[in-house]
Amino acid sequence: EVVYDGTQPGDGDEFVELYNPTGTPVNLVGWGIGDEVRAGGGEGFYRFPDRILAPGAVAVVARSASAFRARFGMLPDFELEPGDEDLPEIPNLSRDRAWGRGRWALNNSGDEVVLVDPENRRVDALAFRNGDFAALGLSGHNISAPAPKSLNRVADWRGSHLNDLLVYQHPSPGAPLPRPAAPPAPPAPAVGAGLFA
Repeated sequence: EVVYDGTQPGDGDEFVELYNPTGTPVNLVGWGIGDEVRAGGGEGFYRFPDRILAPGAVAVVARSASAFRARFGMLPDFELEPGDEDLPEIPNLSRDRAWGRGRWALNNSGDEVVLVDPENRRVDALAFRNGDFAALGLSGHNISAPAPKSLNRVADWRGSHLNDLLVYQHPSPGAPLPRPAAPPAPPAPAVGAGLFA
């Protein structure tokens, strides 16, 4: 789940939620996340501290833990890095300046979210609005979830065309991935009805 358009001052309530779809615990230490698509770029990229993500579990990364709490009434699992409103009980991600020289701030007009494993292999990615879909090997159109909506990847849906993978709904940090029912089948034509009247 991705919220790129915050409602709190400075968009501090932006967040990304990770999900472990495997049957095996994953240690997040060394995994990287950010809005920089390529190593050595000018946007932000961060690394996770030592934390086990259990099978089927989610982990929420907020830009600011205090802004996230103000909007959602709960604390995230991680925040990007200490600031004036840092909450010391929330682990911070550390900046990876070799991958991205900037700071992570999801641009409301379009951006990307990239997740890599400790060997820097891209595991997942998302682009929205005028983000760089091609650089991520993705396609899509009208991928947009302005406040107060979020972009949610649907569990078990696969592919590279994001319109086939996402639903747009109100944010639900900490909740399992959405599993909407299959679209309803079209109604059967009336007996005796043809294609042409």
